Order: sequence, then C-alpha cells, then structure tokens
Amino acid sequence: MFFPERVGDGINYNLYFDNSPELETCDVAAEWCKIIAFEFGFFLIISSHKKKYQLLDYDRDKKKKLRDFSSAIRRKTKRKACGCEFRLFLVPKNNYTYWVVETKVEHGFHNRPMMLYPEGNRQISGLSPVVKKLVRKLTSSHVKPHHIMKAVEGAFPSLNPNVMDIYNCRDVLRRVRSEGRNVVQQFLQQAVQSKYLFWLHSDEMCRVIHTFIAHPTSVNLVRTYPHVIHIDATYKTNKYLYPFVEILGVTPTNKNFLVACALSQHEDAQSYRWMLERLKNLIGIVALNAIVTDRNMTLCKYISHVFPTSAHLLYTWHINDVEAWVTKKFGGKRKIGVQFGRGCWARVMKSKTEVEYEINVANIMEEWGCTWEYFAR
Repeated sequence: MFFPERVGDGINYNLYFDNSPELETCDVAAEWCKIIAFEFGFFLIISSHKKKYQLLDYDRDKKKKLRDFSSAIRRKTKRKACGCEFRLFLVPKNNYTYWVVETKVEHGFHNRPMMLYPEGNRQISGLSPVVKKLVRKLTSSHVKPHHIMKAVEGAFPSLNPNVMDIYNCRDVLRRVRSEGRNVVQQFLQQAVQSKYLFWLHSDEMCRVIHTFIAHPTSVNLVRTYPHVIHIDATYKTNKYLYPFVEILGVTPTNKNFLVACALSQHEDAQSYRWMLERLKNLIGIVALNAIVTDRNMTLCKYISHVFPTSAHLLYTWHINDVEAWVTKKFGGKRKIGVQFGRGCWARVMKSKTEVEYEINVANIMEEWGCTWEYFAR
C-alpha cells in the first residue's frame, strides 16, 4: 500500500477537531470543520456520503491509484492531487439527533505545507439554492452561460463559482424538465404543450430522418399573406449535422415572419419533396404567388411539381453570379465576364419598370446574342 512521505509541518491537526460539540445536522458539522481548517490554511471537501457517516477530506487528497509516469503523460487537471491522507469523519449519534467529528491517528497529518496566501488558493464552491433559482430564471430567458456567470458573480461575490457550475446546473435543469425522456420525446412533448403543428418521418429502423414544425400563428399569417415564400437551408450547422431548412413569408409592410422550419437527414430529392408536400398540407387550399429559393436544382425541380401554379424566382445573389459563368464560357477571360456582368446585365437587374426591362433585354440580345440565348435556357 502506498503511504506518501510526510513532508508537511509535522503537526497533528486532529487536536483541533477532537472533542467537537454536539452539532445539529451534518451540514452544520461540515461547516464547523471547514471554518477551523481555513484558519490553519487548508480546505476541506465532502468526499463521500456513507450510510453511517460522512467523510471530509483535504481538497488535494490521495489519488485513486499510482501511475507509472515513465510511460504515461499526466493529464492537465484543475485539481492537483498530492496524496494527502488527512481525513475527518462526521458521525451521527443518538439516532441522528446530533452529529460529532471523529478523527483517526493515521489521518491527522498533511504531507505538504499549508497555503500562505488564501487569495491564490480559493476553494471552488457549489451553487446555493438561491443561486440555482437565479440560474433557472436566466436560463428560461435564454441567457448564455457566460452572461449568467457574470450575473452570479455580481449578485453573490462571496460564492466563488466557476463556469462549470453554471453548465452543470443548466444540465440538471434540462434533465429535470425532460423527466427521463430522450431528445425526440422531449421535442414531441414541447411541441404538443405549445400546440405546434408538426410532422415526423422515420426510416425502417424507427430513426427520425425528417421533421417539419410550424406555430399556429405562423400558419394564420401565411394563409393571410401567401404572396411570397422564401425557402433556404443551412448546411450542417446544428448538433446532429442535419440540413436545417427555414421557410419565411413576407407581409405587405415588407416584414418577414417564420412560416415553418424543417430538419432533414440529407439534401436530396426525397427530403425536399417530403418537405414541400408538408408545406402544401400546412397552407391548405391557399395558392402561393411566388416561391424564392437559391439555385438548388433538386429543390427547383419539385417546386414545379408540388406548386405548379406558383412562380419560382431565384435570389439575386445567385443571378448576379453570371459574371463567373460568362468568364468560364469565354475561356477564362475575366475582362469579358466583368464587362458583361457590370454592364448590360447590371442594367437589366436594375430595371425599375417593365418597359425599361424589355429595352435592356433587347439591348443585351443585340450585343450578346448567342450568349444571352444560351443563358436564358
């Protein structure tokens, strides 16, 4: 068995904890010991909750097992264990009526000098119930953890928490709210509670591969203002690496609103067709005037199938990419591409009236005849 070499101050600290008073609860007994330990320059932590007693150890107590450092690299840990065997025992008496502190001779010495400056050796404390209540309130308001940390430090400067305490508290709150449900079950539970409209599609192994969800208010808005719909996808920017599709609508006052959102396993034909069919089921018999997308050929193909009466438009950013296309068509001559994109093509894009548009199109056909006809196709 490994016994660390005693290189501390040689003082038996059990003398300061013997003959303890009768303390009401275990927490009171632990606090009494921690106050005395701090006066002598070390911290105590509760290391074990036994049925018949509890253990208070030095915060840099012994390691679980020896390591061969000739063949292993020491991990960078925040808690630097030094093998100290100092230990106190909190024991209940008289059927848990009161608690006392008991000591043992072999656990009375330290193997390292005590701290000289407590400012550089503060103990990391947990979160009190009052602080947890504050964290719960800020978490429900979607405040980020580092902002919660600053709020806790400002409201309770004596607690000395770290950011992991905030993350752990948020994780406990999440698991308590989930009540043992997994991610998909919790998603469905919240959707039902908030009265969302949603569709799910699973594969042969009962794994969810497509999700479509919309708020009832958004459904009423899109049925009232079915003028223009925007559809775009972000590629693998979430935890599950699924493409996230957003569907936006526009009001007559030029304000955007979220119609629905969808998660799909892949950006393939089956995924987009399933999503567009769910969108058609969502809006009912209302016909969309125009659908604006990027130049996703799979999405463009099924828009005409699911919404045959709706006009399909492209984002101007993709349309203005014609400069690179013309450069490639003319053998990589960028000067020709710039001349086309920033000249006659820019005039077509900036046309304010239909008459002006027809004139600019006629000019571009006259100057770039075959190029314009190929691009129009």
